[in-house]
Amino acid sequence: MWWCVVVVVMVAGVVTAVQIKRIPVTAVTAVRDGTAALPCEVSHPSDDDIILLLWFREPLTTPIYRLHQQGQEEVSHWSDEEQLGSRATLDMTSDPALLNVTSQS
Repeated sequence: MWWCVVVVVMVAGVVTAVQIKRIPVTAVTAVRDGTAALPCEVSHPSDDDIILLLWFREPLTTPIYRLHQQGQEEVSHWSDEEQLGSRATLDMTSDPALLNVTSQS
């Protein structure tokens, strides 16, 4: 099973509060040698910003994928080399957001 955590900063000129949303676990089925699309609901009020998005895979206790946003333009993506390597891409334009993971070659 996979699950994600969203950290949303509520802003009004300055950081006023931090909200951590743990998104419910969703079972995902994928075709062998295909791509698995792992959903994460990232909706938030328009005056808030997502600063951290983490994906976990059970039974691991550390993230396998991370999006970290520092300001409007600076966004970093990281994935666990052992779990995902370069097989993961994040699509924030879909609703919900999707972490697309391609099969291992």
